[in-house]
Amino acid sequence: MAPLTGLVACAIYLLSVAHNAGSIQVLPECKGNKAIAENVRRLLAVEVIVAKRQLPEPGYKCDLEFRAHQYVNTNPGGPEPMFGDNVVYSEGNDEKFNVEKVVGEWKDGLEKMGDKSKFGCNLSIDDNRYKVACVFE
Repeated sequence: MAPLTGLVACAIYLLSVAHNAGSIQVLPECKGNKAIAENVRRLLAVEVIVAKRQLPEPGYKCDLEFRAHQYVNTNPGGPEPMFGDNVVYSEGNDEKFNVEKVVGEWKDGLEKMGDKSKFGCNLSIDDNRYKVACVFE
């Protein structure tokens, strides 16, 4: 009986993962020197959408990705993490940037932010130091 219970639990887990992954939107292909790599965009967008827990999901927009680029390149360093009305931001010295960890730190701020219709994120990594921001409207 125990193997059957384990199999059922595994099937339920896989169905929930497939359902969540299937609900993630098709992301735009942002271009230019301020755009982040497609795989990084997907990782950040999926983690943010799941953490925000908003229906309907906010759409990902390249203009907000570019605005987030300006933020990570001009911010002199602030509290970690920092929340605004429409911005979440973190920076750190970790040798390996961990998307799940950073977005996990944003979870309460993302939920308290209220419903937003669109967002974009950007990331800067230099000398084992990262800055990451997502801008919402």
